[in-house]
Amino acid sequence: QAVQDLAWHIVSVIRAGIQLITTSLLLIKLNPILPIMIFILNAPTVLTERRYSLKIYSWNRRRVPEQRRMAYFLNILTSSNYAKDIRMFDLKDEIFKKYKEQWEIWFSEKQNLSLKKGIYTTITNFIPQLALIGITLYIGVEIVYGRLKLGDYTFYNGITNQLTNSVTSLISSVVMIYEYDLKISNYRRFLDTKPIVFKEGTLIPSETPSIEFKNVYFKYPGTERYILNNVSFTINPGEKVALVGLNGAGKSTITKLIVRFY
Repeated sequence: QAVQDLAWHIVSVIRAGIQLITTSLLLIKLNPILPIMIFILNAPTVLTERRYSLKIYSWNRRRVPEQRRMAYFLNILTSSNYAKDIRMFDLKDEIFKKYKEQWEIWFSEKQNLSLKKGIYTTITNFIPQLALIGITLYIGVEIVYGRLKLGDYTFYNGITNQLTNSVTSLISSVVMIYEYDLKISNYRRFLDTKPIVFKEGTLIPSETPSIEFKNVYFKYPGTERYILNNVSFTINPGEKVALVGLNGAGKSTITKLIVRFY
């Protein structure tokens, strides 16, 4: 979906660029300084949009764990699969409390960031309007002194609005391309990540091998607690073995080690 949206915005940039060139050429006939003034006054908008696009994207990446926890709690509260357990053990208030704690942290930061972006965007979007006012006054003066006709006001005013709209459309599409490029670049980095478990060897066993754990220790990054502590066992070919234990005992970890996810 991101690639499709990126392609659409690239087409929008091309369309806005063509319109920008044609309107600029027409406005240059009136005064070469006028289109340059429009471009310069739109520069703060470009810089602001790019800056806050990067900030929002970085913030969203940092807050992925909180968003996942919120989605987890919300799924428990709203899914029919957990309704019986929630009513039986009266867990509604406790789970909602955990969801609300995560939501308040997430929302307060998002609100603060959105507020700053809104203030800067409003200011930078107002600046280009000064160009429109200045061009309108310039055309009016030219008409008063007889260098332009009254009909030229409608023509050049329309050209100015078209140029401003094309610049706005171009800025919007370029910013969106920048945002999608950040997402796609992140996906490319993920695809380029080299596995830490390599597949080696070409020997095909003549019979089904056994699976053996011998004094295996394992802990996850960021924690000092060993999920597996000196675990040893052997599963012979044809045996059916069940892993039984409490949550966090290491059942899934053993399975992932067997299939070499770790």
